[in-house]
Amino acid sequence: MGKICSFFGHSHLYGQSESIVHQLRQIIINLIGKGVDTFYVGNHGEFDIFASRVAYDLKSLYPNIQIIVVLCYPNELQYLKCAFTDFFDASGNRSGPQTGLHCNSQSLGC
Repeated sequence: MGKICSFFGHSHLYGQSESIVHQLRQIIINLIGKGVDTFYVGNHGEFDIFASRVAYDLKSLYPNIQIIVVLCYPNELQYLKCAFTDFFDASGNRSGPQTGLHCNSQSLGC
C-alpha cells in the first residue's frame, strides 16, 4: 500500500457541484501521481458522495487505487449502494468483502 488520503466534507454543496467535481478530479489525479493509492471517504453528505464518485470513476484509469468508505453509523452498511474496496465504521471496525459483503461496479448509485 502506498500513501493514503481522506475526503470528508459538507452535507450540502449549494449548487457548486460541477465546480467541485472538476476540482476533485484534478486533485485526485495529482495525488495519484504523488503515490496516493488509497482514498478514505465519508458517506454522509454531498461532498462525500462526489469524492467517492470521482475516485470510483478514475479507478478505470488507475485500477490500483482503493476506495474505502468510513461509515458515520454502523447500520448504514446495509443501505450503502456504492462500490468500495473496504468499509470501516466510526469505531474503527472493519467489515469488507471478506465478511460476506460483495459490491460490484453495477451497484454504484452515487
